Amino acid sequence: MIEELRRRRSWLAEGKRVGFATVARVSGSAPRPVGSRFMISSAGEMAGSVSGGCVENDVFLRLQKVLDDERPELVGYGIADDEAFEVGLACGGRIQVFLEDQSASPVLDAIEELIAADGYGSLVTMVGGENLGQSALVVDGRVTAGAIPSAIEQSVIADAAQLLARGTNLTLEYGDHEAYVESIAPAPHMLIFGAVHIAQELVPMAKRLGYRVTVSDARPAFLTRDRFPDADELLPGWPDQLDLVFDRGTAVVILSHDARFEDPLWPQVLASDAAYIGAMGSSGTTRRRRQRLLSAGYDESSIDRIHGPIGKDIGASTPAEIAVAILAEVIAATRRGDQELDLIGKARFLPSD
Repeated sequence: MIEELRRRRSWLAEGKRVGFATVARVSGSAPRPVGSRFMISSAGEMAGSVSGGCVENDVFLRLQKVLDDERPELVGYGIADDEAFEVGLACGGRIQVFLEDQSASPVLDAIEELIAADGYGSLVTMVGGENLGQSALVVDGRVTAGAIPSAIEQSVIADAAQLLARGTNLTLEYGDHEAYVESIAPAPHMLIFGAVHIAQELVPMAKRLGYRVTVSDARPAFLTRDRFPDADELLPGWPDQLDLVFDRGTAVVILSHDARFEDPLWPQVLASDAAYIGAMGSSGTTRRRRQRLLSAGYDESSIDRIHGPIGKDIGASTPAEIAVAILAEVIAATRRGDQELDLIGKARFLPSD
């Protein structure tokens, strides 16, 4: 949502109105996931996508009408027929898109502040029922901007917490109410320890995936801007001498090969909520690391959090291939879509045909 908010702020500063179209439900082979957005300005500018081009023309026209009358709308699109240019999803599948005027939105303004502070929260938008278009920001179990219908407020807040922990967006039904719940989180952070060749390949790849990337090494000669031009931050020094934060949005990648560089990290990393922890080394190095940590008093469950040897086993050998293997493992470890949810609201999915 960061880029959408920046563009909205820019258009508003130019005196334009702003319309948002957000994918609220999907089924089948719909090309864009829940939470995808298409934006327009009152001057006819466009940004983003809800379908990869299949229905954007119709969405654009409908958003123009929404900007004229300020009445939000939930619109469904299904599989296209034989006419290539008919409004519909030529690739198959179904989507529901929520259209709204976001020119004046205290909730989006509050979300901008939350993102600027690297905070976590949930955007709740009523996409069905008598409170259509009402929205709220939920942070730490309470509404901090906007409002949720009182009859369902506590249920929505409870469900939003589960979805936020999973990093998922979903539209849920609560009787006659339908609420789209979107998880808001800072850009994920990758902390790479060891300014080696693999790190040089890994940094630009991680940046392409949206990570904020920090590289750290106790050897200043290796940790230079010439070697890591794409890194957001270079941190020279030993791990126990640095002010580091390992939160639930952090992927820790240890490429040092050496216990002298690794061991100062473990007290902080293994006690943290880091989403991923991986360490370079052969199978033998991994076994020795495990024994060393057991001898130091770490329990089995903590040590089991370490992915080692690091990376998916794809037969990688070059630094670039190993970087791909590491990112594949990070993605697999941080995608939590298969976790069980115990939601109060009902997740109704669209039929695929």
